[in-house]
Amino acid sequence: MKRAQRVRWAQGLLLQVTRHSIDKEVRRLITHAIHQDICVSVSKIDTLELQERLFDNEGLSYKLPEMHPIGQVLQTYVLCDGIDCFYILDQHAAAERVNYEKTQALFASIRSRIVPLFPITVELSPKEKNNYDEEHINRLNSIGIITEEFGGNTIKVMEIPSFLSEKNDEEVILDCVHSCLNDESSDPLSLLHLTIANIACKKSIKANHKMSLLEIEALLKDLAKCKNPANCPHGRPTIIKISRADIERMFRRTGF
Repeated sequence: MKRAQRVRWAQGLLLQVTRHSIDKEVRRLITHAIHQDICVSVSKIDTLELQERLFDNEGLSYKLPEMHPIGQVLQTYVLCDGIDCFYILDQHAAAERVNYEKTQALFASIRSRIVPLFPITVELSPKEKNNYDEEHINRLNSIGIITEEFGGNTIKVMEIPSFLSEKNDEEVILDCVHSCLNDESSDPLSLLHLTIANIACKKSIKANHKMSLLEIEALLKDLAKCKNPANCPHGRPTIIKISRADIERMFRRTGF
């Protein structure tokens, strides 16, 4: 293979490695091997292109492709067999998407509020105290969090959405209050999205969590029901595809 051909092949391989978020150590080893007699640079590919590669290019309109789970790697990613390809699923991102849409449905259908079982008080920073005005109070009210002043720089949460009644939901409530009063969300709709995303994140399985095959199958089934299974609420891809052609190029079987 001529040097120019090797450069093109190496650039293609490195781009595939970068595209598919392969483990850093694997990426380092591959990079070292192909840099022994050439030096090439790589560029990052954005999330949108990853999604287009998996969904739009196949005309699936965000319908999850048919796939069969093989197992878990690094206790963080799930491998699935497909038709002339395989898929890598980010278990936390996928679970976040599932929980986001479930929580979104709860906010849309359940309007009732309850008094917290355990008292919730919030210590405010000077900026938050200054922002605790009618506008910000109404933003919190719009997502079902009712507050009142409690003396000094403290406010008390008087009512919360009925489905956030567990003790471990208190952290979510506190995050919502702080986000609102720090103007991380400039309007009720943005605050609602941030609230739902925070709830989804905290309720989802994390990286370095071992999953059984039954758990994996349940996650795939839930993800397939989502309106947008392509990415988590923060915009990261939930799943990427590696085709037979990609694999054959990596092993230099074809398309050098």
